[in-house]
Amino acid sequence: TKDYDYCVEPPPGVPLLSLYPHNDNDCPAHERMCGECEGDCDYHDDCMEGYICKFRDGFEKIPGCAGSGKDGKDYCVKDPAYHTTTSTTTTTTTTMAAAHPTP
Repeated sequence: TKDYDYCVEPPPGVPLLSLYPHNDNDCPAHERMCGECEGDCDYHDDCMEGYICKFRDGFEKIPGCAGSGKDGKDYCVKDPAYHTTTSTTTTTTTTMAAAHPTP
């Protein structure tokens, strides 16, 4: 109803926005970089490999994350340009029986 706020659970599999609990809530680049939906990041390098810092104003929504986070804080999100490649090599060996055995 009007003028009421409600607590809801995020959808299954969607991480909740969270701030790093130490270092004034900044991602500690040298200890452990921030992962998905973690912040407060100031640079892309503050985020783990495959993630970038989503810079925002106010409570702008963070794609792929649940919750509103803290006003003006920035969070790490999956980098849409990041691709991992796995290479699998398959070797097939075919043994052919001689059509005419050698005496």
